[in-house]
Amino acid sequence: MAAGSKCIFNRIAMKRWAGIIDPIYKDGSYRLATSSRPHPRNAAGKASRLRSYRDEKLQIAPNRKSMQNHLRYTGCWPSLDVLIQYPNWVFIFDEENAEGQDETTIKPEDQQSRISEETCFTTADATLADGRIKTAIIRLDENQPSALDVFDEGDWWSVQQRSGKNWETVDEIWLPEKERRPTVSLNDQGIFPLIAKSRLPRSDGISLILSIFTNGKVELIWK
Repeated sequence: MAAGSKCIFNRIAMKRWAGIIDPIYKDGSYRLATSSRPHPRNAAGKASRLRSYRDEKLQIAPNRKSMQNHLRYTGCWPSLDVLIQYPNWVFIFDEENAEGQDETTIKPEDQQSRISEETCFTTADATLADGRIKTAIIRLDENQPSALDVFDEGDWWSVQQRSGKNWETVDEIWLPEKERRPTVSLNDQGIFPLIAKSRLPRSDGISLILSIFTNGKVELIWK
């Protein structure tokens, strides 16, 4: 499996990731989402253990369009080389019943030139406080960032919006210790404050720039 495509979620984690359950934070708290819109927040979780597959298509797909049509990821992020080719990702509810897929499955967005109103996730470059630059994924809810996942030292760690405007790092305490992804601290001076810039702009040519500070405050700029 290519770097960055490690499966990281179990049933509860899948719900949190898809928004069915809001993020679980270091204190173990979470709240159930109440949205009634046709959105992954109110879909029922079905997978007992999530997996990614079809990475092998990268080696055999005859062209970019064919490759895009085959890429599906359930409960984990695409590998870094895939994110280079396909920065934008969307949920696909019309394929829920396909083998190995459910309401959390994502695929490349049909267009890969801009951040659109349909974009659910977009790839970014995160510059950490110590100057390191890492691949990141910004989750967008109604075109506003609600989470940032950063690929660092072979695995992903997450920062997500809590109630209100503050953000919190995520610690997967509901999982057995060996299965947890790394967690970071907002007090880590080598990481925060960080700046994440989307690789793609909006249709008007403006890119998303997201700054996350040590106090959990966030500054969002379209520039």
